[in-house]
Amino acid sequence: MGMISGICYSAIPVLQVAVAYNRMIALYFPVFYGKLCTRKWAKVVIGFGLSYGISLGIHDLIAECRFVYNPEDLSWIYQGCSRKVLEIKFIYPVLICAGISLCINVIVASRLVIEKTGYGTNESERRRNVKLFWQGFAQELFFANDLIWQDFISTLINTRLWWFVSNTLMWELAHVCDGLMFLVFDSKLRYFLWNIRLKPSGSTSTNAVLTIF
Repeated sequence: MGMISGICYSAIPVLQVAVAYNRMIALYFPVFYGKLCTRKWAKVVIGFGLSYGISLGIHDLIAECRFVYNPEDLSWIYQGCSRKVLEIKFIYPVLICAGISLCINVIVASRLVIEKTGYGTNESERRRNVKLFWQGFAQELFFANDLIWQDFISTLINTRLWWFVSNTLMWELAHVCDGLMFLVFDSKLRYFLWNIRLKPSGSTSTNAVLTIF
């Protein structure tokens, strides 16, 4: 289970760049969106991200590198891993992806500001783009926050509480808040889940259908 979660976790930076790219194309080149952001393109990006995660997992197995929970320190730590190798194979690539994604998001944000102050723009479309931008950007912030705490801030103070906050709490918050953003920004998902909550137990009704865009 840890190996599977590690693969998906490692794929996140690649997917975040893809999401930012998707928003940029939608805003700047809407005419070409159907050609530049196809389902095939999405499959390739997801496949690349997962392949990167799998390659890291295979290397960890070969190098006997583990990401384990240490109950004495109340934190998740790397065990049997070279810091230099970890920086080359994970930390630096993630920082590069984060930098690219941040630059793209700045470009997207500038476009949204221009649309807000401009004339003749489709208000409903603008609101949709704003919502999608903030959803993706917020998810990136939680992931970046986790990385900064684990790899940089965690070494500033040498106490169990600090290690717990840096290496466990922030990591769990990244996972929880990543999914929470879908609930915050997607009204259809909230409505769907609310209907399930109110649905009588044992009901076989299949009227509730969810489509997320």
